[in-house]
Amino acid sequence: MRGYTHLAGGLLVGLLFAKAFPNLNVFFVIITALFASAFPDIDYSYSLIGKHFKFVGMMFSHRGFFHSIWALLLFSALFFLITQSTIYALIFAAGYLSHLILDIIYAPMDLFWPKKGYHGRTRAAGAFLNILFFVLLIIVDLWVIVG
Repeated sequence: MRGYTHLAGGLLVGLLFAKAFPNLNVFFVIITALFASAFPDIDYSYSLIGKHFKFVGMMFSHRGFFHSIWALLLFSALFFLITQSTIYALIFAAGYLSHLILDIIYAPMDLFWPKKGYHGRTRAAGAFLNILFFVLLIIVDLWVIVG
């Protein structure tokens, strides 16, 4: 899955939370969701976030631990400890989950790493990824316009 598709998914999550909780700072909501949607690819040296933390890619295989339910729970809990905010931890978890969902559409992975868990069933072609990206952008645009 391409990084910009994950960011589009994260943006959609951020906008959904911003709409649901209008008293929250929209900027921080969207930044949290965007960051979380990119974070699982920290284990891939050429990703948006991984290129800044290449040592992680040397220690972990791509679509291993960081693409598991356990990582989602661990990093969401750490985010809660850092921010002391349940809602922002939920936003982080939702952004992270959006990444996992989009990736499982693209290729098989073990959500319950290291045990064999759910595997995606399709290997998407480049055209499908582009269509998915534009569908996500249209949804985000409509959300912003219709509000």
